[in-house]
Amino acid sequence: MSPTSDDAIMTACLTRFGALKLEQQTDPQALLEILYLAERFEAGDDLQQAKAVYDPAVWKGVEPSDMKRRLIALDSFMQTLAERRLTAWGVPH
Repeated sequence: MSPTSDDAIMTACLTRFGALKLEQQTDPQALLEILYLAERFEAGDDLQQAKAVYDPAVWKGVEPSDMKRRLIALDSFMQTLAERRLTAWGVPH
């Protein structure tokens, strides 16, 4: 079953991101899709729509230094999102 609400999509992204980091996997395609959806979420876009039209080609031409900055920002965003979710769910952290 695929998540349908923006909140559910971001929860799925958070879980996937955490699994990638925990297992120290390097899955560039997964990281780029998560980055794309996280940036769309922060911009207030509809994630169902963003997910439906996502094309990895959006990353062509992005400078490596910009990509590095954005991936560092993604890590920080996901950490903050995780902390907020834990608080909302009443899980001590």
